Amino acid sequence: MLVGDRQVRARVDSEADISILSSEVYDRLKRKPGKVKDINMQLADKNSILKGFVTQPIHVQLGK
Repeated sequence: MLVGDRQVRARVDSEADISILSSEVYDRLKRKPGKVKDINMQLADKNSILKGFVTQPIHVQLGK
């Protein structure tokens, strides 16, 4: 999968309402999309919170 300017191994859920990109992949991008706001996402187990941020759109490509 191509995310921005980086090729990464990814798991894709085409029915998902949101896309999550690890901070490690984000940090490796040459052209990072701007950060819009910080978020905390409650995970299904109710005890885990994923901290992150919303970005401006980023180009994602599957296959050729």
